[in-house]
Amino acid sequence: MDRFVKRKADQNLEKSDNEAAINERKSKRRKYDQEYISFGFIAVGTGADLPLCVVYLQTLLNDAIKPAKLKRHLTTMHSDVATKPKEYFERQKELYFKQKAL
Repeated sequence: MDRFVKRKADQNLEKSDNEAAINERKSKRRKYDQEYISFGFIAVGTGADLPLCVVYLQTLLNDAIKPAKLKRHLTTMHSDVATKPKEYFERQKELYFKQKAL
């Protein structure tokens, strides 16, 4: 009969295992790719690789470093510059770093 009864100690172990798995999933971070400049984003932060929109200088969460989400941000929030070439965003990037240096 004891093998069918769950003890509180067993439940605590299961909870700690689940919490460890959740924490492990949360610790995975996406890395910035140089091709994301074509969506108007650069990487900022110290090792965090947070995406920064070069149009309005908004920093997004690390979860947003997915090409589909970056493209959606560009087309919905900045539809006027969505059709600009990659060189336009590279110029915006250079202007951002010049402005930051001053």
